[in-house]
Amino acid sequence: MKALSSLPPSRRLPLLMALLVAVSLLVSSVLGALVAHWESVDSQLAEVRNLADNGRKTFARTLKDVHADLRTLAGSTTVRAALIGLSRAFEDQGPQARERLQQLYLQDNPNPKGQKQRLNDAGDGSDYSRLHAYLQPWLTNFTEDRGYYDLFLIDPAGKILYTVFKESDFASRLDSPALADSGLAAVYKRAQQLTDTGHYVFADFAPYAPSNGDPAAFIGVPVRSGGSGGRLLGVLVLQLPIEKFNDTLATLGSEGKRVFAEYGRSAAGVIVDDFVHETDAEGRGVRRIRLPVEIDGVRWYVVGEVHDATLYRPGLILGATLLAMAMLAVAVAVPLARRLVRSLWTPVEALASRFDAEVGRSVEEIGGIASQVEIISGRLAHEATDSGNHIRRLLERIDTVSASVGTAAAAVEQISVSIGNINSATGTSELRMSHARERVQAAEAAIGELLGATAEIDKVLRVIEGVAAQTRLLSLNAVIESARAGEYGKGFAVVANEVKALSHQTSGATKEVGGEVEAIRAGSAHSAEGLQGVASAVDQVGEAVRDITGMIGEQRIAVTEIAGMVGAVSGEAQAVAREARDVGASAERTGEEARSMRELAGRLLGDVERTRSRTQAFLAGLRAL
Repeated sequence: MKALSSLPPSRRLPLLMALLVAVSLLVSSVLGALVAHWESVDSQLAEVRNLADNGRKTFARTLKDVHADLRTLAGSTTVRAALIGLSRAFEDQGPQARERLQQLYLQDNPNPKGQKQRLNDAGDGSDYSRLHAYLQPWLTNFTEDRGYYDLFLIDPAGKILYTVFKESDFASRLDSPALADSGLAAVYKRAQQLTDTGHYVFADFAPYAPSNGDPAAFIGVPVRSGGSGGRLLGVLVLQLPIEKFNDTLATLGSEGKRVFAEYGRSAAGVIVDDFVHETDAEGRGVRRIRLPVEIDGVRWYVVGEVHDATLYRPGLILGATLLAMAMLAVAVAVPLARRLVRSLWTPVEALASRFDAEVGRSVEEIGGIASQVEIISGRLAHEATDSGNHIRRLLERIDTVSASVGTAAAAVEQISVSIGNINSATGTSELRMSHARERVQAAEAAIGELLGATAEIDKVLRVIEGVAAQTRLLSLNAVIESARAGEYGKGFAVVANEVKALSHQTSGATKEVGGEVEAIRAGSAHSAEGLQGVASAVDQVGEAVRDITGMIGEQRIAVTEIAGMVGAVSGEAQAVAREARDVGASAERTGEEARSMRELAGRLLGDVERTRSRTQAFLAGLRAL
């Protein structure tokens, strides 16, 4: 495992795939072999059970056929006559009948041992031989055709009058030491007690000495004159070799499986209708199932048998086949896995190279963008700071303009008061001029007063001239500041131009008033020369006073408009100040956002560097595979 883990993945992967395939195939093969094995075992056991069941039916039919043969022979007139005739002929042989008959049909029989039944007539001319010659061909053919080992005709005294297959029991007595304990003697004794020729008695398979100790079973029926209930003429016994049943049952078997019969086993300890594991005569393990057969009170067992080797061979063959297939699949899977890994690894390497190039390019682009964002955010923060400083200076200038506008408003108020005074003065002058004609005589005094009034007017004109000059200066400053304010100062520039125009008109008016005052002063100077021009001068003065009154009215209107415009300029200046403060706050927020963006760009650059290093480490590890 350490050696496997030390290999690079490009070599370890095919080995792991092959190992996985091997383990999977091995597990599936083992499981498949086990499943197939037990299915084969179950199938074969079911087959053996079916064979045994068929054997039981065959065995029952065979027993019924034997019983039918017994009934047929026992009811035959020939058999009855043969018993009667053979009994008499046997007696005619005298006390040495056994020895004489065995000498004729055994010792002197020219046929070899095992074929003594081929002799029909011994040729001694006796009645026994004539009856034997009559019965032997028929009964020999019957026993051979039906598969019986031998057929016995026994008289009521227990003498064996006739046998088909000549052995040492021929012509013997059943109470002799050699036969007294045999199955043949037992069947004879029990058959004598039966009154119904339709019933039979049976002796189990056991070694029978006259048949070389081979297992033999005997089945017999009484032969009575007139059928059941008649006089006992003797007993008819058939010797059944085990092959009589097993040869018939053997046809049901197959390789490693057979069916045979058992008789006389004690019911105790016998497992019926289920398989048990036993050992056969050769010491091999077998599975056997016993099915009982009971006919006319006699219990048999038909045995189905299968050898362990036969039972387990299909599973072993299948397991070996699956294992060989698994090994072959592993042998094929290893090179296939290597080819597969190579075919997959080449695109992976190409993909890794493309990934390295694409990711590297993307990382460089992201890094460049992050650097540009950092630079732009720095510039934006710097410009936001500069904008804030400019806005603060603008606010200071707006405050200055607001103060100047307040001063201008105060000056306009003073001009308004002065114009009111001038208006009052011109009203008085006009009233006096209306009485000038009436007061010619007081011309000098009036001229004196007029000179005083002109002096006052001159003062007022100087004041107006000063206000006009100050107003022009104020309007010039307003135009300059409105130009600096840009879009916000356009309305204020209009007002400043109007103020400038009014100041020029006021200056012109004051010059004209000054001229008029000079004229009055000149008239007053020349009034002493004569009063002849007083009337016309008074008229001229009245006209001039009326013009002055109109001009003063216009001046008052202009001053009122200037005051309104100054108020509007003050409001606009305050609105500009509020907007400037909002712009300043926005500039400060923009600066904060720019600083945050710069910090974010810095972190992004750090992430880009980490991504580049991790990507390079990943690709290095991937290429190391």
